[in-house]
Amino acid sequence: MVKISDKVVYRNDICKILSIDKKYKDNEDYLVLSSSQDSTLIIRVPLSVADENIRPLMSKKDINQLIKKIPEIPTIPMENWNRGIEYKELLSDGSHESIISVIKTSHLRQQAKTDKKQKVNEIDKIYFRQAEQRLYREIAAVLNISYEAAKKHIIDSVAALSED
Repeated sequence: MVKISDKVVYRNDICKILSIDKKYKDNEDYLVLSSSQDSTLIIRVPLSVADENIRPLMSKKDINQLIKKIPEIPTIPMENWNRGIEYKELLSDGSHESIISVIKTSHLRQQAKTDKKQKVNEIDKIYFRQAEQRLYREIAAVLNISYEAAKKHIIDSVAALSED
């Protein structure tokens, strides 16, 4: 169970639990959250559905385990698929492995287009950005570092794995 002042993931946002509003609406208790992206945004979530919509942040141990798995996380097969739908489904599943799969696939596609001096597909750019934001914001919150430092930490850690 979550506690007041915990940081959690609500949908795709990192939030801090501010309080519990007793009997807020329809005689039901609500969690009161503050978004890390916009501290003026207050979100209320019925306690009865909190477990479905809120999850705890990864732990530092989870981050280290995820980093070790990154090289083995597959890209999305590119035969006969609609990237937008596939990316959207993977991002909505919410698993870190799915997010990394989107990052790896869209990055490789963008790199291939750039190498051929072709225009990068907008869908790849959009979903790449969304996936990066979801992953690096959470890691930044857990490690108490900036978004850019979280991104650098992951890139450097994965690079160090390939050197071993």
